[in-house]
Amino acid sequence: MALPGGKTVATFCSPELLKPPAGLQNVQVAKAPPVVDFLYYPGQDYEGKPWSNWGDGVATPGKIHSRLDMGADGWLYFSTHRGSTKVTTDEYGYKGDWIIRHNPATSTSEVISHDPVGKHCIPCSVLDPDRLIFYGGTVQPSCNLTSRHGQRKSSLSCTPFSNRN
Repeated sequence: MALPGGKTVATFCSPELLKPPAGLQNVQVAKAPPVVDFLYYPGQDYEGKPWSNWGDGVATPGKIHSRLDMGADGWLYFSTHRGSTKVTTDEYGYKGDWIIRHNPATSTSEVISHDPVGKHCIPCSVLDPDRLIFYGGTVQPSCNLTSRHGQRKSSLSCTPFSNRN
């Protein structure tokens, strides 16, 4: 499966992208339309949500939501967060969030762990920079707790992950 013509990238640029939706008033609009590149990711054989900020896809498992902590090794450590536990299900191809590190000196990133706690989101974290232990607060699948004020709250657990080589 690929884009039409076997292409892996499709580019779209149109003045239509500059037209504000009905009801939007007093907002500055760009003068030139943006260029949007759509990339085909093999394995994404389900309907995507390209305008979602949650990364509702296989290739983009979420956004950086945790802290960015610098380890004693010079790498930044962080985790992704897919978002609402309503979409962290098999139906959406969700396996679990990612723990990633990035080296600012070389502009390289590495996956430390994919799905360290099955089907759990990792919205928050803290790194022990000297021992390189990543503590991730996780949210269990289908978590739907509400407080007495009707606000949504999450059940968090803290799991350490070591990156010692």
